[in-house]
Amino acid sequence: VAEIITRQKQIVMGRSQSHDLVINKPESNTRILEMIKQSTGRDPREQMIVQEVIVYLYMLMRNEPESFKGLITLRPSQLVQLITGNLADEKGIKQDEAFEIILNQSPSALLESIKQVIKSYQTQPVASFTSEFIRSTGEFKSVQDVNSEHLLKKLPSHLDTWHQWRKQVGVMPKLNESLFEGLWLLLNRSHGVVIGDRYNMNNRLETNKLISNMTYGEQQFSLLVEYVYNQIEFDDYRQLNIEAIWALITFAKQNPELQINDYFVIEVIISHAVRLAWLSCDHEESRYGEEEHLAWDNYYNLPPKAAFEGMSRAIEYLMGR
Repeated sequence: VAEIITRQKQIVMGRSQSHDLVINKPESNTRILEMIKQSTGRDPREQMIVQEVIVYLYMLMRNEPESFKGLITLRPSQLVQLITGNLADEKGIKQDEAFEIILNQSPSALLESIKQVIKSYQTQPVASFTSEFIRSTGEFKSVQDVNSEHLLKKLPSHLDTWHQWRKQVGVMPKLNESLFEGLWLLLNRSHGVVIGDRYNMNNRLETNKLISNMTYGEQQFSLLVEYVYNQIEFDDYRQLNIEAIWALITFAKQNPELQINDYFVIEVIISHAVRLAWLSCDHEESRYGEEEHLAWDNYYNLPPKAAFEGMSRAIEYLMGR
């Protein structure tokens, strides 16, 4: 890390959620490990692979400095995300399955994958996330304006920002009967729903397994959903996941003929909602990597209705049509 910093680069820990941590000055070993732990999922293997990526980035920077020309900010977790997405595309598998393969690769194979991503970035700065697009059949229409009970219209008087509100309500989110019913609808219209960390297989609500074994009215289903939500570490991000689910439910209800031949990955929907909202404010896409933490801060402070509209735009964008 120290060698990377001396080369006038900075390292941003984290792949989303705005809980990014920037290293742009020398830090102690303990602090660096703490930042890696804080900015990754609960899987300790992800923490280890991020450490590996940082080491390999330094090795490449030392041996092939020309590959890093113009790159100021290095994002180890997002490099892992890109490599995982590329492998998922190549093998036609889900991203959590691709992540398991990467975890079992040799160090030299991982180094080669990083090298390929860095080199391709020079010719194609805006990464392709083809594996994130949602495969579907049938025409769809944009979500019409909704006046739903779950969209709070006025910020509570004891709070100063909507981000504070999301932190507060995310501590013990309300997962009511309508949400469970809506999730069941999503399961019936897709291969499943992935809530929280997309690389954790335990976060996948699998349609084939659930539909044949239970109904949405069973306590077993509600407890499973509760368990998956409780795996999300940050309270504000947990609340954003719920808001994204509501946007998906609304989209599915307003497009009853649309069939999804894929999984709904909530993390992907939220990430694109944040990005599209930021770019809609006339920010340059080429600078998004540097400004991503600002984009997340901005989104966390949006009123629920504006955040809902952003999620809806992201869903339509991910349909790729």
